[in-house]
Amino acid sequence: MYNDFYGFSEKPFGTTPDPKFLFLSPSHQQALEVMTSGIRDRQGIVVVTGEVGTGKTTLVRSLLGSLGRQVEMAFVFHTTITFEDLIKNILLELGLSAIGKHQDYRWDYLVRYARLILAREATVAIFIDEAHRLSEGVLEELLQRYFSSPSKHIQIILIGQPELEERIDSPALIKFKDRLQNRCQIKPLSRVESKKYIFHRIRLGGSQSSAMFTPKALSMIYGYSRGIPRTINIVCDNALLTGYSSSKRTIDDKIIRETIKDLEGKGSQKPFFYFITDAAKLTKWVLHPTVSLKWILVLFVLSLVSLEAFLLSHGYLQRKFEKRLEASHVSIFLLEVKEEPSAVHLPQAPDDRTAHARVSFPPPANRDGIGLETIVTAKEGETVSSLLGRHYGWVNLTMIDRVLDSNPEITNVNLININQAIRFPRITEESLILTSPDFRYKIHAGTFRTQDASKLYINEPILTGKEIEIIPRQVSPQETWYRVIIGKFEDKEEALRTIRSLKQKRLLPALF
Repeated sequence: MYNDFYGFSEKPFGTTPDPKFLFLSPSHQQALEVMTSGIRDRQGIVVVTGEVGTGKTTLVRSLLGSLGRQVEMAFVFHTTITFEDLIKNILLELGLSAIGKHQDYRWDYLVRYARLILAREATVAIFIDEAHRLSEGVLEELLQRYFSSPSKHIQIILIGQPELEERIDSPALIKFKDRLQNRCQIKPLSRVESKKYIFHRIRLGGSQSSAMFTPKALSMIYGYSRGIPRTINIVCDNALLTGYSSSKRTIDDKIIRETIKDLEGKGSQKPFFYFITDAAKLTKWVLHPTVSLKWILVLFVLSLVSLEAFLLSHGYLQRKFEKRLEASHVSIFLLEVKEEPSAVHLPQAPDDRTAHARVSFPPPANRDGIGLETIVTAKEGETVSSLLGRHYGWVNLTMIDRVLDSNPEITNVNLININQAIRFPRITEESLILTSPDFRYKIHAGTFRTQDASKLYINEPILTGKEIEIIPRQVSPQETWYRVIIGKFEDKEEALRTIRSLKQKRLLPALF
């Protein structure tokens, strides 16, 4: 909205992690070097921690984009799961079928695959985001298996909030502490770094103005954000919107003050979670034996006042947000999750301001197929992968490939547009059957990152005499996936029998 007014070619202070806007402070640079050297030199497990909003995900996405073809990557971000599901997700991210029902087999399968990759001088790197959410049991089992088996050629990068450090230092995991030496923390930006960060994003947004924010405004932004990049983005974005609505080319302290009030509501001058943080920091002081009951009561009363201010501001914040939407004619979709299966309905908004949608998670997989055939509109920050996870319940390369088939306009799997309509097919046994020009049939067994995955099918008795084709598919300017196509079959029934047999053996990722 304000891009043309301030001379930006694109929005400079978005909250979606974007490697293009990566700013390397000393602690960000150190974390990047630790992860890079850990993978390059095969140093085992790397632990990277940082507060919410410090830029961990942006840093990791930048690293993922820079790793060459000699690194096979798996990126896992759903971590409130069992160890068995964790290993299954890792295998699927690598484009491998999670063969076997027991987690021991899956771990051994992962190790064998890593050895195969190592034989051609490549490396398997597993990124586990939100690792602080791993249960103590899952984290302990992961470390136990890693350090007790010949798996040093697998590189694991654990990324999470500071609680991850506390978890590793807990008595249950103390035996692994000495082996986890590659640990680093991404710290909030300093006052000087915050100023450089803002100028950095202004420049990458396409503007050359170095005086868009006054010195006092910059000081107030730092004081409010405490050097957290995400909070800086939120303040700057809202301040530019306020400045645009007032036709002011320069963002001064008055605009920042108004922006903070809008963000926080009347009666509060800083985020409520900072009151909680400050209270936590005072815990040791309160429990000190020399502290009198009087001071404990004072702290308690202050906490109640802070809570009341937060609750009062909530309604005010909602009204301000609604007014801003009304003024800017922004179309939004409010999603309500229902337990029962239902289609997606997007009624036409009478004045093109708001619309409501009811969306449900799909029913669990069954033998009749996976997912519901429907069209979903992409929102800001969503990717093909995240949309698939919401629609089907899990994600792997084969499922993404099926969606790309239904949406030929998507030429880059890593890039979709806001409000773009994405068609999701229902994945069934019959949908994996392809018709040959000679009116015989083939089956799409799976889509994988490497051609080596075809070896999973070579020794299958049911495929004796069948041709196994490896067909490359370019899914982005820098990335090529490989389809495994098996055939030919004389009739559809023979193809279906083969599909069901491979499905029972967990050799069809789309129907796993």
